[in-house]
Amino acid sequence: MSGHAFDRSTFLPGAALEEVWRAVSSWEGVNAELAPVRMSHPSAYGNLESIPADGRSHMTSTLTVFGLPFDRHRFALHACVPGSHFHEESSNFLLRRWVHRRTLEARDGGVQVTDHCELEPRLALLGGLLRASYEGVFDRRHARLRARFPGPGD
Repeated sequence: MSGHAFDRSTFLPGAALEEVWRAVSSWEGVNAELAPVRMSHPSAYGNLESIPADGRSHMTSTLTVFGLPFDRHRFALHACVPGSHFHEESSNFLLRRWVHRRTLEARDGGVQVTDHCELEPRLALLGGLLRASYEGVFDRRHARLRARFPGPGD
């Protein structure tokens, strides 16, 4: 994998691990984090836990913005431990390989959510631009998580 990797981590004070997991592993929660982008999913897979975690692609997701399709991801789940973490890999129009690992950890009266992402662009010269774009997406995702799970007094 190329040097295009980044991490984002957010502490959600007062949040319950089970509630955060339910949000981040459901398609409703994923799409709330990504809005106005939406990821489609087969009805057979109601959440991440229902997808076989065997590293094979079991679904293709169409990404839309304001209802207009702009990309398709071949999605493979490598690990999914409810309440703890998931590891997914996909490919799409611009990326030969996308790796996303999200971990949840109960600590200090809340939940730490950490994302580790790696990308391998199909065109190497787009690497920096794509990394910056995905970093922006994950900055927004984490801001939406903080808004969804405000701490005491927020």
